[in-house]
Amino acid sequence: MKRHSSLIPLSHDHHDGLVLAQQLIRGYDTGSRAGQSLSGTQVVSVVVDFFENQWRPHCDLEEVEVFPWALVQINETEHLIQNLIREHREMAEKIRDLKDNPTTRLSERLSALGQLMRSHIRTEERVLFQWMQEKIPVVKLDALGSQLSQYAKSSRVSGCRVSLP
Repeated sequence: MKRHSSLIPLSHDHHDGLVLAQQLIRGYDTGSRAGQSLSGTQVVSVVVDFFENQWRPHCDLEEVEVFPWALVQINETEHLIQNLIREHREMAEKIRDLKDNPTTRLSERLSALGQLMRSHIRTEERVLFQWMQEKIPVVKLDALGSQLSQYAKSSRVSGCRVSLP
């Protein structure tokens, strides 16, 4: 299903998150295509930077604007949204753990983070966004788009691309 314009910026962030998630699941390549190599701590630095500069603002936007709005519009979203918020907290905890200890069982921990991100994003895209588009009138989705645009401007949320070499 084609995304409503109000959800497209969130889906773009999700795409960036999925790219990173796949890289983390597959394992980072220390012999990069560009001739560079990344140490485990450098990979952690890239991942932490992505979370602090793109993913945390994205999650904040969802929790402040999208989730409360969806709860009002669609009664059956309460359990789903509680799970999504719990997953936001779990991802943030994994990032804190990586910052505190960027070496021990790194491949395993990065893969677990990637799997959580992938599952979380797919749930938002395939369940929450689908419900929103099916059950909410277009005029209300348009209003949500305006709210999200204002929030992004006021909080200086801006997308960034991430890719491990």
